[in-house]
Amino acid sequence: MTGSDNLLYCNFVTYKGRRWFWSINFNALFSADMEWRFAKKIGKYAGCAGSDYTNTVLYQGKLILLPGMARRIMIFDIESNVFRFIELVEMEGIEQTEKNLFYGYAIKDEILFMIGNQIPCLLKFNMKTEQIENAVNLFPEEEKREIYFRDAIIDQKQLVIPAFEDDLLFEVNTDTLQWTRRHMKHTESGFSSICKAGDSVWLLPREKDPVIQWCRQTDIMTEHEMKRAGYQYIPMQINFHSGIYLDNKIWIFPFFGSSVFSINLNTSEISGENAINRYLDGIDLLHGQCIFRAVQEEAGSIYLLCCASGIGELLLYDPGEDRLKKIEKNIEIPKSDCLAYMYYSGIPVVNEEEYPLEDFLCFLKEYTAEKADGKQQKADTYGHRIYEAVKNS
Repeated sequence: MTGSDNLLYCNFVTYKGRRWFWSINFNALFSADMEWRFAKKIGKYAGCAGSDYTNTVLYQGKLILLPGMARRIMIFDIESNVFRFIELVEMEGIEQTEKNLFYGYAIKDEILFMIGNQIPCLLKFNMKTEQIENAVNLFPEEEKREIYFRDAIIDQKQLVIPAFEDDLLFEVNTDTLQWTRRHMKHTESGFSSICKAGDSVWLLPREKDPVIQWCRQTDIMTEHEMKRAGYQYIPMQINFHSGIYLDNKIWIFPFFGSSVFSINLNTSEISGENAINRYLDGIDLLHGQCIFRAVQEEAGSIYLLCCASGIGELLLYDPGEDRLKKIEKNIEIPKSDCLAYMYYSGIPVVNEEEYPLEDFLCFLKEYTAEKADGKQQKADTYGHRIYEAVKNS
């Protein structure tokens, strides 16, 4: 591990000239400059085996982080530099600590709807009062079963949540939280993502089914067969990461699938001719390899966290100009932050050639301060190990 290791994330938010995100591999909150050249850890590293948090939401100068393996919501007030934590209410399946709790979300005014990932639950969280207002179990106890969700959208005052593992789709009234579920006849494997474009809702299949364009006012569904356009599905994998609506086109991005496609909403033409695919063609891709870890739109451009090359490259795509730009191959991380990560993860200390004494001292200063505040409960002789490593290097 070095000071230029890649930071992977589910999404980022932008506030006052900084990027803010939860690193799912370093398991901590980070802030980076707008050019993604340098990132600094905010707060402590989490001690969880998986990622404690997933997506990050910005509301009135504070970050709200959706719990993944953690069992409480994290709030970071950027202006006051203060962390707060909201304990989760009792929910079906939450006692099973090996499960990821929340990933998908949708926002209506000050309400954040958190969508259960590996639990069949919906959480209504008021971002203004920082209170959990309700929790809904979408499968009553007598119907216990495995069900997963990834994404959701709000359409016509309803929260629309497609199921990941089945042909089910849930429609939840955003005011009353009354819900109905329906079987979708256009899929056998469920849906990996959902997005909204004008009067239509787009459903992306998990495996080899067609992409569905659904006009909910008329309940008419149109199939778009990606395979006929040259898309190569990967069996038993999440083929699609997400879809983005820009310039009267739906842009569809793969997770483990083969390539990026756009669907023209005027002509229904499906095209795979774009600068992103030309970039992917120049990479020696492994069959079934994850292509994009994160995809999001900002100011008419699309940020892509691409793992196809194995190093987590950050790309910026301008669909209007069909231009792709590499941001940085690596984001620089302070070595004292890397040492702190090694401590919390139990990774052995390396020699001074990689970490000079001043970096060890910066880490020790931070670690001592945490210990003095009573925040660090883990007893260790880490300082002695650092001393021996430096002395014997």
